[in-house]
Parts: sequence; structure tokens; C-alpha cells
Amino acid sequence: GVTTNESFDGEVDELYEEAKRVILEDGKTSISYLQRRLKIGYNRSANIIEQLTQNGVLSEPDAKGQRKIL
Repeated sequence: GVTTNESFDGEVDELYEEAKRVILEDGKTSISYLQRRLKIGYNRSANIIEQLTQNGVLSEPDAKGQRKIL
């Protein structure tokens, strides 16, 4: 189902480690790719990507909005 309450301020998402593994294995860093792979909503995927960025796994988005694996 669709949920609108997908804010995880400061909390590590339970799918964080799986998301990290998927990104490192597949080399794809987009929010939409993570959504499809983990079958989660946009907001949750965006939050996980943001957590990965804050933890130094991914770079900030470049001018094209693309992130690099660090």
C-alpha cells in the first residue's frame, strides 16, 4: 500500500544495509533504481540515499544529479 508517513529523521532505516549492498554490488546510485530493487516508495528510497550520502558511502549529487560511490 501507499503510505505518506515515511520520514526517518535521524533513524537508520531497517533496509539501510541491504540498500548499501545493492548499490555497491550493482553500481547504480539512483533513488528510482533503489525503489525498484527494494520495492519501496520514493520517500523511503530518498531517505536511504540521503543516509548513505551523510555516512560517506555516496557523494553529493553532481550538476546532473548523479551520485558517485565513494
